[in-house]
Amino acid sequence: SARAMPRRGNGRRPATPSASGAVENYSASALVLSTRTVDSSPSVVVSLGSERVVFNAGEGWQRVCVEFGMKMTKVRAMCLTEVSTSALGGVPGYCLTAADSGVEELTLCGPPGVDEYVAATRHFMQRDALKINVRELGADATNFLPPPGILDVEAKVFEVPPERRRSRPPSPPPGQRRDAASPEEESSREDAATKGGRRRSSSASSNNKKAPRLGGRRFAVAFVCRTPAVVGKFDVEAAKALGVPPGPLYGRLKQGLRVELEDGTVVEPAQVVGETTPGAAVVVAPCPSLACLGALKEKLQVLATEATAADCVVHLAPACVADTDEFRAYLATFPARTTHVLTHRRRASPFRNALADAKLLKSLAPDLYVDPGEEEEEDDHHRKEEEEAEAKSKRKSPRVVDGEPLLRFTLVPSSARGRLEVDSRERVAYASPSLSPPRRRPSVPPCDRDAELLAGKDAELVFLGTGSAVPSKHRNVSAIYLRCRRRRSSASDDDDCLDDDGPRKDDGPRGVKENAPSMGPGLMMDVGEGALGQLARVYGDLTGSVLSSLSAIWISHPHADHHLGLPRLLAERRRHQETPVVLMAPAPVLRWLQEYGAVDPSVDGTYAPVESSMIQRRENPHPFAARLREDLGLTDCWNVRVHHCPHAYGLVLRSLDGWSLCYSGDCRPTPDLARQARGASVLVHEATFEDDFVDDAVAKRHSTISEALNIARDMAAHRTLLTHFSQRYPHLLDNQDDQDPAVATAEATTAEATTEARRPRFFFASDFLRVSFPDLLWAPGVLPGIQRALAETERTME
Repeated sequence: SARAMPRRGNGRRPATPSASGAVENYSASALVLSTRTVDSSPSVVVSLGSERVVFNAGEGWQRVCVEFGMKMTKVRAMCLTEVSTSALGGVPGYCLTAADSGVEELTLCGPPGVDEYVAATRHFMQRDALKINVRELGADATNFLPPPGILDVEAKVFEVPPERRRSRPPSPPPGQRRDAASPEEESSREDAATKGGRRRSSSASSNNKKAPRLGGRRFAVAFVCRTPAVVGKFDVEAAKALGVPPGPLYGRLKQGLRVELEDGTVVEPAQVVGETTPGAAVVVAPCPSLACLGALKEKLQVLATEATAADCVVHLAPACVADTDEFRAYLATFPARTTHVLTHRRRASPFRNALADAKLLKSLAPDLYVDPGEEEEEDDHHRKEEEEAEAKSKRKSPRVVDGEPLLRFTLVPSSARGRLEVDSRERVAYASPSLSPPRRRPSVPPCDRDAELLAGKDAELVFLGTGSAVPSKHRNVSAIYLRCRRRRSSASDDDDCLDDDGPRKDDGPRGVKENAPSMGPGLMMDVGEGALGQLARVYGDLTGSVLSSLSAIWISHPHADHHLGLPRLLAERRRHQETPVVLMAPAPVLRWLQEYGAVDPSVDGTYAPVESSMIQRRENPHPFAARLREDLGLTDCWNVRVHHCPHAYGLVLRSLDGWSLCYSGDCRPTPDLARQARGASVLVHEATFEDDFVDDAVAKRHSTISEALNIARDMAAHRTLLTHFSQRYPHLLDNQDDQDPAVATAEATTAEATTEARRPRFFFASDFLRVSFPDLLWAPGVLPGIQRALAETERTME
């Protein structure tokens, strides 16, 4: 039966397919939403009227949508080309946001392993209101998208050859037994690998089975989208001449149905309707490795012939594939009218607002911030060269263009088919500060406790995400890198950076001096979605060294905004360091990773799990305490239960160098944390809300600014950094009081204590803040000047 086309965005009545399947008067296009950069992955949106189908939602996808103003709640179906972070890393975050926004149903289509991936998310994704329909595609398939909709999508499935290097699977969390697969699970694996069209329908939290493994086999799917044929123009004058009265008979003729008049005359559609125009075809083609090229070529062979050629092929291949002679030769096998869009060459981040923020802050306090946005000018120059080259070639075969965010390929109408244009978006202004805060490091009266921070001369904190819950234009979600010590570089340290899902050799850094020493051993505290991309924007060519030296990762609690960046970071670290990293995390996070590793081999064997409850302050240290002491120089490392959710912890560290640090994670004010971390050199505490929103803070189990600073006072923390702000606060907050509440304890009566009490001691963190421990002595003193300059700059721009 004919399916009605959804209502178009321009308010026109929905079109109805004719008897031949043709549709009257619609528009369709393929939009490159994002490309492969260090902080984004390729994503394509095919639109037909108001019908949208998303192809891949990699890590950072939700933030890309926010950046470009794309309404995510309109997405009802996602087609995933692989089970990897570049294809589906952004799906859990989107599902949580969609459920909270009232979306009731979402369909996920992809290769074997997608079902297991969704099952694994039950450990942290509890949204019963959202129904997730999973359609696994174990073989070529059609008609798998949910109605209504008239976009025809076909799946071409092929197996991805295994990587040469095989890693041992990670051990289960201490105290847990690795369960052998049941016969039913073994059967399920075989079904997923050999059968097409396996369906599962469930809420995001209702699947309580253990995710079955695929025995190491991986699959990829190329998707072919075909638009329906377009009905020719209806000739009203010809209809009148034939005696057809206006009304329902016009509609039947438009639908391709013959009509009989009252006098018995039969009118055929061809007599009053123009020639039907064939629809268009666009392909979304993955090619994870060069070994897949033969299989991909075979699957898409029919689309490379003149009679049935695709109008556009969007290639998701990484640089190690797309820049080879073999791949270029494959493109040449297509007819000249096929346009090939590559998605691996653009380097500039799509997150222009965040980069503008960082650039402005860097100009205000050069010693405290990193400017990560240096590639935009290079991309503009590259784009001009590309346009000149295409003009000279006069579009000789094959037509190959470099994709960029918001590049749109017109499919329908046929008169504009093949048109390439970049959708306009508001250009982000890189503002110059209207006021200049103190640029020199202010002189700080000495204090006995300053020695703690000076002892950490090689320690630094880098804030990779300072927002709460969901990413925004200005703040990423929680992630902090702590470098504990510095180690001099060797020739091998400055090796290649991230793979095609991350920075390359020429992806420049960002405040890193030439001949700079390599990054010493470090610890990640929370790894929200997009953390690796942010890290790469900070360290550039030294990112490989940072990952190689990353000795431990600590996750505060199981909420998604604190750990969804783990799979990509773990997979990329293995390229630089074979030794598994110590992963201290709550049991639900470890169970999720264990099941995810069953369907994505890139994560298998990359971490040594330590369950959070084992990391307590006790006489017998946890099993990896000796390794943390040796690698990070930590004498103590323990967790403290905090008031937020089950499995929520704060962290206390003590260094051999004489400094100590406390990180609160997410929590309400927790007196036990203040007691156990008493005298901390540095406190990093969440401050989700301003004081006027204390009721929200209580309801959502977070802290206000003053509550966080009161904990700092009770803890007698020497310096405090506030983070995890509600996304309602895009920029640095204003001091709520001229007097810093984080003063010395009430018992302080000596002249030295009185002097110290008057010194500013806290700082508002923002993304790309990179501060050494000694710099924390003076950084709070420049905060008011930075805030004044930002406020004046905003007023000037308005």
